[in-house]
Amino acid sequence: MGIKNWIPNNNNYLCSEHFEQKCFRKIRGKYWLKDNSVPTIFKI
Repeated sequence: MGIKNWIPNNNNYLCSEHFEQKCFRKIRGKYWLKDNSVPTIFKI
């Protein structure tokens, strides 16, 4: 995240670009993030 010792809270969000395709599941035409998914894509 670029911030040392950052701890996320309920008001923080990441867009889908930070997650690999395998982190999503499709339900009724919408993509949902799987439980316990970890963001792994960070462009610098």
